[in-house]
Amino acid sequence: VVVTGIGVVAPNGCGLKSYAEALRGGVSGIRNFPRLADLKFGCTVGGIPQGV
Repeated sequence: VVVTGIGVVAPNGCGLKSYAEALRGGVSGIRNFPRLADLKFGCTVGGIPQGV
């Protein structure tokens, strides 16, 4: 989560309204990225903000 001073940029919502709705709805922005295992990363989960 990045708090920019004027809004929120997070994997489960960009902008205060969509982020708050995601939080209230139990929506996680964290996903599994199997490709990271192929690249020998020790962790294969993460979150990428959409539409940024």
